[in-house]
Amino acid sequence: MQTARNGAEALRVVKTFAPDLILLDVMMPGQSGFDVAATLQGDPDTQHIPIVFLTALAADESKAQGFEMGARDYVTKPFNFDELGARLRARLREKRAEDALRARQAELRSKLVGERHDGKDDA
Repeated sequence: MQTARNGAEALRVVKTFAPDLILLDVMMPGQSGFDVAATLQGDPDTQHIPIVFLTALAADESKAQGFEMGARDYVTKPFNFDELGARLRARLREKRAEDALRARQAELRSKLVGERHDGKDDA
């Protein structure tokens, strides 16, 4: 597990360690968690990493903004540790399934391109 104290550090940590999941607060020094999420969602290398907001911002508008920024979940403080653990495990299961699907799609695309180049389509 890696930690970061602010938005800029969070972005560096994500690029360096490529985590399977990001637990992100909205209220951070420098950049907000919403800004960090927008940056991550705009980068093809990080857009598939699930983001879970864990924050004291409980207003419906904040929750909606979090989901619009690409969050997979939004948990408000105070939180229940067992519930948070269950939510994180669910997001990780989803990510593993999505990763497997992307890998299979890449494999099929590669096969299709290979078949096109070996002359089978030229009949």
